[in-house]
Amino acid sequence: MWRARLFVVGLALLAGCASVPTQVAEPPQNAGGFAVGYLARVPDARAFLAPPPGGDSALQAGELATVIALRAPRDEARWAQAIADNRVDAGQAFAVPLGMVISAETTPNLTRVLARVTSDVVAVYDPAKEAFGRMRPFQTDSSIETCIAGDAAQMARLANSRSYPSGHAAFGWAWALLLSEMVPERAGMILARGREYGWSRVVCGVHYPSDVQAGQLSAAAIVAALDADPAFERDFAIARAELRAAMGLR
Repeated sequence: MWRARLFVVGLALLAGCASVPTQVAEPPQNAGGFAVGYLARVPDARAFLAPPPGGDSALQAGELATVIALRAPRDEARWAQAIADNRVDAGQAFAVPLGMVISAETTPNLTRVLARVTSDVVAVYDPAKEAFGRMRPFQTDSSIETCIAGDAAQMARLANSRSYPSGHAAFGWAWALLLSEMVPERAGMILARGREYGWSRVVCGVHYPSDVQAGQLSAAAIVAALDADPAFERDFAIARAELRAAMGLR
């Protein structure tokens, strides 16, 4: 996919389009101070996601058992990773497979692209959360300790937000898909990290496995939609070149 993006930019240069940008513009911000996404219209996750398992179904019981089993006994190293993955921070999340921390200082163009993509991801899954209305594991079984139990404010926010699909899983998988295109030499590690980032939500006790899967499907839908957006295609090529240069890759 990245070769097609570079081909589009290359054609513009060959056509003598001196106005082709070499930097990603600062993204516009919405009333909440977040970057505005690329897409005027995003896929509606309610249209392609199956409903989550019903509250009295065997599937629901099995998923709840999976969350509980991760605590008997608890893997302390994995628990610590889940706590770290609670942050919505692509730079920290993919530091190991990339061998560097992407940030506004190290990769400003990539950071702007990911900020806009993250907003598009929210627009895909957020209506589905409210429509499906699935309660979180710790709300279904109060004995389930979460990895953020000590943060009362965050626990309150989660209690007021539905479980299906997982936003964190959607972010992590969208980032992983894009970064693996930019650095195909490390695609296996990047995608594995994206899956791990999503699974951290189950380890944390704030999501079920099917929440994570639905989040990843939502991410795949938004990345597919972005592939048809000219502004994203242009910015992607710039961000890719920047990241590879920062990593010392040609």
